Amino acid sequence: MKDLNDLVGRKFGRLRLLRGYRKPSSRGWATIFYKCVCTCGNKIAAGRYDLISGNTKSCGCYARERSRVCNYTHKLSKTSEYRCWSGMIDRCYNKNSNRYHTYGARGITVCLRWKKFENFIKDMGARPSKDHSIDRVNNNKSYSLKNCKWSTRSEQACNRTNNRTLTYRQQTMTIAEWSRYTGVAYGTLYARFNILKWSIKNVIEAPIRKRFAKKAKVQCVNLNS
Repeated sequence: MKDLNDLVGRKFGRLRLLRGYRKPSSRGWATIFYKCVCTCGNKIAAGRYDLISGNTKSCGCYARERSRVCNYTHKLSKTSEYRCWSGMIDRCYNKNSNRYHTYGARGITVCLRWKKFENFIKDMGARPSKDHSIDRVNNNKSYSLKNCKWSTRSEQACNRTNNRTLTYRQQTMTIAEWSRYTGVAYGTLYARFNILKWSIKNVIEAPIRKRFAKKAKVQCVNLNS
């Protein structure tokens, strides 16, 4: 057992440790946390590993200061591109973000070059439209030029980590994309595949109600040709 008080009084970055305590984790063991006070006066809780490794150095004031400096330098802090960049940084590194658990906690980071907004906007350019936002091609990899593009909301919906893809006749698409392609309702295709456990052929080609049958027949003929 690690001594809870062995680091009390020490400073890590801008944080001075006040007291330690154990917090049960979902994996069954207790994780050591410390109540800390930042040089700016704010008090936060931080994990022992994050403090020692340098992942947590302040209450968040350091990042905000850096952001203000960046704003002053490039004069683009009020643009939609800057909001996209800021949101990307926040969900990857701010543990208080309500989206951190699906990004930073999963190991999703931002490449070193893109931690400066000027480099990000130089590489990505302006958003094609107000409906576009930053999107990762591979959702299990981090943010970088090789893995990112501007995408619309519908394009991003097809790229979610919980989307299932179906491959039929050498075509691979999500259930939502197959729904648009065949004219069969998304819920019908989802139920056939995930609940009824039908074969891929039956999921795609099984007869449906008459008012949808004509469209589905045309699409399946095109698929088989």
